[in-house]
Amino acid sequence: MGPVAPLTGLLVAMFAAPSWAQRLGTAPDDDISFVRVFLALLLCLIIAVGAAYAMRGRNQLSQMLSLGLRPPQGRLRLVESLRVGPQVHVCLVVCDDQELLLAVTPQSARILKTMSSAAPRPPDEPGAAS
Repeated sequence: MGPVAPLTGLLVAMFAAPSWAQRLGTAPDDDISFVRVFLALLLCLIIAVGAAYAMRGRNQLSQMLSLGLRPPQGRLRLVESLRVGPQVHVCLVVCDDQELLLAVTPQSARILKTMSSAAPRPPDEPGAAS
């Protein structure tokens, strides 16, 4: 705590005279200003929407970065991820020219299939039934 804190307390005590303090409950009427309530609600809604928009933008930025829009820096790269349950993801990961299909839960990760990355994938047929 520096020397500013005691000086600040002294200034607040000096200027907080009882004649300047407003007493609670001494308003001319007991009506609530609905304009002030509405403006306060509007301010809260604007803050909430702004925070949601900021989080949405942050999430999109992290998705763009994970999709490979930046150059890969290591040997490991996440190709695709799919949520198949409340806490279960299936991920396709490339590591050293091998593709790994992983099942990931909060407690563990399990290799479902290992494939060579050089192996050609079958082309998607537009008329094939899913």
